[in-house]
Parts: sequence; C-alpha cells; structure tokens
Amino acid sequence: MTSLFITEASEAGSRSKLVEEALQAWLHQRAKKELERQTEEYYRSLTPAEQKEDRQWSKIAAQSAKHLWDK
Repeated sequence: MTSLFITEASEAGSRSKLVEEALQAWLHQRAKKELERQTEEYYRSLTPAEQKEDRQWSKIAAQSAKHLWDK
C-alpha cells in the first residue's frame, strides 16, 4: 500500500495535491450516498396512490423517450 501511495503522490505532483484529490473524491462519494439515501427515503414515503401515479408518469416518460429515439 505504501508503494501505491508513493506512486500516486508522484503522479499527482505533490502529497498535498494527492490529499486534496482524495478529499474531493471522498466528499463526492459522501454527497452521492446522501442523495441516494434521500431518494430512497422519498420513494419509501410515497402512499400507494402516489406510487401508482409515479409508475404512470414513468411509463409516459419511457414511451415519449422511445418515440424520440425511434425518429
């Protein structure tokens, strides 16, 4: 693992650059996971009627996209 770190550090130009890039990647992953958690929470909170409406809108959107792609 140490040699991997040294190789990555030399390719990044400096340790501080490597740390900055690692921190940015970590923050991006953290934000992505939070968005996924919130999205899941939202869909789990839908009532059966809202779930049905969502499925209908999804079907309409898929048909519309297919129509556009088939042109």
